[in-house]
Amino acid sequence: MAQNSKHRIISMMKPEIALLLDLVAIAGFFAGLNNISRIYLLIPLLVSGSSASFSASLLNGLIEAKSDETMKRTSWRKASEIKRKIIAVAGLLLGISIIISLEFLNPYTTLWIISGFLSYVILYTIVLKRRTHWNIVIGGISGSFPALAGWSTVNSPVSLESVYIALLIFLWTPVHFWAFATKYREDYKAAGIPMLPSIKPLNEVTNLVLLNGIIIILYSMIPLMFPGIIRLGYTYGIALILSTLVLAANLVRYKREPIRNAIKLFGSSNIYIMVLMIGIILSRFYP
Repeated sequence: MAQNSKHRIISMMKPEIALLLDLVAIAGFFAGLNNISRIYLLIPLLVSGSSASFSASLLNGLIEAKSDETMKRTSWRKASEIKRKIIAVAGLLLGISIIISLEFLNPYTTLWIISGFLSYVILYTIVLKRRTHWNIVIGGISGSFPALAGWSTVNSPVSLESVYIALLIFLWTPVHFWAFATKYREDYKAAGIPMLPSIKPLNEVTNLVLLNGIIIILYSMIPLMFPGIIRLGYTYGIALILSTLVLAANLVRYKREPIRNAIKLFGSSNIYIMVLMIGIILSRFYP
């Protein structure tokens, strides 16, 4: 495999997305961990989950090869030139994910990991992406499955806590991605992909982003308002307060000047969800 091909394939795996999904899985894992002796299961969970994420991203890039070539941001990928290599690597990674999950984890965790893979490749990329501007809203469910996988690795197949974390990711995804798509709206328009900012007036887009931001902030407060139902501890509360201040400030800036502040909101949304996930993890040790 040529060096250039290696770099392209590694970049197309989107390791930054896999790292974020791993953090979500770790949050679900520690939220459900009752026996510290089982912490070793975190290793196969992350290997299996990351492999599935890498595979899904590669297949996403292959399916969207023509669109990527029309967008300045992704024109370097040229996935059609290395189609066979991408298929081979994606297949190998998916196989590794399934084998490790079945061998070291359990069928429920395997189900959640494969559901995340399928929802990204089939539901989002093939079915929704080119058909509706709600693509990222519905397709965002793919990012929710790592929370379920993390919990089921060390606990029951599903719970209120794991569903809460999963829905947190689901509700967070639109504000995160619409901010990103605001910056690259011309790229999506050129590729014929109906991302909300590429087909709707900016004022309508900013109103929906602001509304979504308010919804996710209110939703994230549920463990503080109902501690007897969702037990995430005071550490989560501290993380929530700090991250919400940053997100809220950037939502206001985005509403005022969306083009100028789109990437700032995108970055702060990353910080927001990462801090919340870390808060959930630390709540296991500092309730």
